Amino acid sequence: MSANLKRVEPLSTEPCGARRPGWERPGPGRHRLPCILPGGHEGEHRDAFAQTWAAPSARAVRKPIRMCVRCSGITDTPVLAAEIHSASGPGFNVYACPGCAPYYVAYPERHIERSDVGGAE
Repeated sequence: MSANLKRVEPLSTEPCGARRPGWERPGPGRHRLPCILPGGHEGEHRDAFAQTWAAPSARAVRKPIRMCVRCSGITDTPVLAAEIHSASGPGFNVYACPGCAPYYVAYPERHIERSDVGGAE
């Protein structure tokens, strides 16, 4: 009789425990109650007072936006062209757009030797 039945795994007995976005920490108040549905459920979350909320959507990752050092255009695909070092603090990076990067030549940092410094000769 039961030859055609498939075994279905039960849902987790652990509750989901998700909290409303922005209220993840435990604390007093109805808005902080966790989801009581079984773990791994799909769809909206529900607390003990039957209030529902949707799962937060994934945040969009911001693309890096930099100004090209050669053409002064704004690009969302910057290429690191040079690193400028500073003796008295943090340095900075210089970026170029993909079209200008092969043509940008970073000047090497120069160490200027002065002959008038260093004592009497």
